[in-house]
Amino acid sequence: MRALKGTAEGCEGCHRTPLMGETVYFYAERMVCELCRPLRDDTPTRSEVVHSAEHELTVRRRIAA
Repeated sequence: MRALKGTAEGCEGCHRTPLMGETVYFYAERMVCELCRPLRDDTPTRSEVVHSAEHELTVRRRIAA
């Protein structure tokens, strides 16, 4: 839900919270989900994939130095 940080309402179009793994699109600071993006004619400023809160906290194997 890292992509959703700072956005309390969810999608600007349908107001739902996007699912993990879904791509969300930002138009300035307004977030739009994949379902509502085709309804807009303008180009998004950026896009992000919604990750779980645990995404960066997982244990990763490192190569020994």
